[in-house]
Amino acid sequence: MKPKMCGQLRGAFTLIELLVVIAIIIIFAGLLFPPHHGGKEKARLTQCVSNLKQIGLGYNLWAGAKGNLFPWEVSTNAGGTLELIPQGNAADHFLPLSNLVVQARVLFCPSDRAVRQQTDSYLGFSNTNLSYFVSLEARLASPVSSSDLILAGDRHLSVSNQMVNPGLFVTTNNAALGWKGFHPARGLLVFVDGHAEVIKKEKLPAVFQRQTIATNRLVIP
Repeated sequence: MKPKMCGQLRGAFTLIELLVVIAIIIIFAGLLFPPHHGGKEKARLTQCVSNLKQIGLGYNLWAGAKGNLFPWEVSTNAGGTLELIPQGNAADHFLPLSNLVVQARVLFCPSDRAVRQQTDSYLGFSNTNLSYFVSLEARLASPVSSSDLILAGDRHLSVSNQMVNPGLFVTTNNAALGWKGFHPARGLLVFVDGHAEVIKKEKLPAVFQRQTIATNRLVIP
């Protein structure tokens, strides 16, 4: 005997019930697979970390051919940048890497595209193509551990929440250092031993302090 269709309506989905079920499925899908709004920025951050590691490697290779001295420790007569320090031009201290495996494009962070331009050539290279500062305190021959000594990092440093101006910047370890720029509340540093770290804003002063040096001379592009 055929069951009556009317008697089965209670067991069938109404339109409203169907919409409720779909809404529940969407909610659960959102919980299980959250939207990747930060996917692009994460990719840029990863690229920037890779760039800094290559920069660290490049400087170490350069130093290996120059008696374990970095460019700012070597006279311009021998291919270094020692005499250029007073000018406070960051690009000068990165140009020695042009003779090594470090490509010009590596000196640009993709998150910095609003005010910096990537270039594939060192010809005409300037601060407008550079996303990173360099530390003149970086030494291979130093009593400070090479894993603590900062070599270079993201240019968007701040002091007391004010962006640091381009040029030669001298700061003490007690300064209220932070980040103010293209990575939200964080930035990147590469150390003399070649490893790179993502540093949160509130952790940055401690990273500078663990170098156990009184002052830092940084060249900001």
